[in-house]
Amino acid sequence: MQYRDEPVLSFRPIDAKESKPQNVRRLVRLQIFVAVITISLLLMLGTLYFLIRPVKIRTSAMSPTYPKGSIVFVTREWGTPERGEIAAFTDPDGASDEIYVRRVVAQEGDTVEIKDGTLYVNGLAQDEPYLNSSAGADMPETTVPAGCAFVLSDDRANDIAVGAVDLRSVLGVVRFSLGRK
Repeated sequence: MQYRDEPVLSFRPIDAKESKPQNVRRLVRLQIFVAVITISLLLMLGTLYFLIRPVKIRTSAMSPTYPKGSIVFVTREWGTPERGEIAAFTDPDGASDEIYVRRVVAQEGDTVEIKDGTLYVNGLAQDEPYLNSSAGADMPETTVPAGCAFVLSDDRANDIAVGAVDLRSVLGVVRFSLGRK
């Protein structure tokens, strides 16, 4: 067995053009930074989609409060929408995927009636300064069934109401909007 006097590894000076460890580290840091920002944005948008949902108003039913074409932002509700709040809900009949936006005027057990353009809830006339006009069709006295809310549009002269809506179809309550007059 013979031994050589030459080194197993040869060491030579590193040329700056051949190796750029500083630049490689910067590039890796940049990639990590971009990945963290991207994941954070995706998580934030996903969370917002499930907590705050944008809905476009497709009719003039809520005019003048929300004109046709307005975008409203609906927050999820885990309770019953209060009287006077504007609720978003799916089609009560389940015939379409459309989302409707109407004002809650009564809750389960309340009696509702429209007489001479005035809304009566439990026999008391309601002050509704948000209405486009007080004109509209009369509606006989109705009791809101259990598990439902009674909703009406703000433009009752052209689009009367949806009526009693099952609370399970309510997506949430409108909190703010874009395009409001």
